[in-house]
Amino acid sequence: LPSAALGKLTVHPAIDGALFALGSLLTGGLALNWVRSRMGADVIADVTSVPVEQSEVVFLPYLAGTGSPDFEGAARGTLLGITPTTTGTDITFALFEAIAFDIVDLVELLEGPYTRVLVSGGGSNISAWPQIIADVTGLPVDILDAPDSSAVGAAVMGWRTVGEHVVAASPGQHFRPRDEFETTWKKRRDRYRRARECALDYYLINEAERNASS
Repeated sequence: LPSAALGKLTVHPAIDGALFALGSLLTGGLALNWVRSRMGADVIADVTSVPVEQSEVVFLPYLAGTGSPDFEGAARGTLLGITPTTTGTDITFALFEAIAFDIVDLVELLEGPYTRVLVSGGGSNISAWPQIIADVTGLPVDILDAPDSSAVGAAVMGWRTVGEHVVAASPGQHFRPRDEFETTWKKRRDRYRRARECALDYYLINEAERNASS
């Protein structure tokens, strides 16, 4: 594990002596459920994967704190750049790109090299989201078309540690990074980083003040 990643990921031993690192993004699904419950499913269905450089909407999806790399429980969900014309679809797009930005931060933390991203679960059924992840990470994204992929993956790892070869699920849909949006995504990622840093400072200061007064 790269030294820069120590303390920012959880590391788990396998029976064969190998280690695997787990980056935990805790609130992506929670934030998506919040959007659906407050704004309806149509705003999710209407999202496209095309980034708009001029959009100032940023959604920090930490409704219950952050996961990797900082595990900051004081953080909260934050929306920035809202105007009278902002739509639920704009907010949902900002959520999708936020998760993609957090994923690429973890990919870079682990230093690779990596050849693809495997995606499964409910979010993989929203085609704009895997495409955004592919664009932001610069890696192809394959969708595992199988139910309960996390549980199946854990079972596969368990069987392999005792010498039994188990064939994992084959990928279905495939999304490739689109070079034409690389510059736009870089600018939006820089904006997201600045917003994230400012918001975390705000919540940490608030927490410190609460602790001081208690």
